[in-house]
Amino acid sequence: MRTVVPRRPNLSRPGTYCGLPALVFTMAFTAGCGANSEKGYEVTGTVSYQGSALSAGVVALFPQKGRPLDPAKIGPDGVYHLQAPAGSYRVAVVAMSDPPHSAGEEQKPPEESAIPGRSPIPQVYGNPRTSGLQITVKADMPNKINLPLKGK
Repeated sequence: MRTVVPRRPNLSRPGTYCGLPALVFTMAFTAGCGANSEKGYEVTGTVSYQGSALSAGVVALFPQKGRPLDPAKIGPDGVYHLQAPAGSYRVAVVAMSDPPHSAGEEQKPPEESAIPGRSPIPQVYGNPRTSGLQITVKADMPNKINLPLKGK
């Protein structure tokens, strides 16, 4: 009789939603809920990769101390909106390619970099420690902060 041992998923495969980006994504959605009770200031901007706006994903802010803030969804035009207390933050961006289409929906021609389930940006941006992205939210003034991502 042969014993079958279930294989553990490879959480370090590059370009998938396993591993660190998924961890940051999950942590941002669960740990950030209600974490900061300070007054929040409006922060908005566009997230782009190599000059093109991202069409889906999240932006998560991580303060120097404490829990991450609630993440902001990246809209189809690449724009995000969130509320954050004044201060400095490390930033993580997790992007998603368009989800697979349902039967009957019009499908766009596939792009080489837009394979469903794969991130169109390098994984390093999914970790606030490796993204290299930092922002400062200022009190009582507009905070338009664009996040132009480059290949790493």
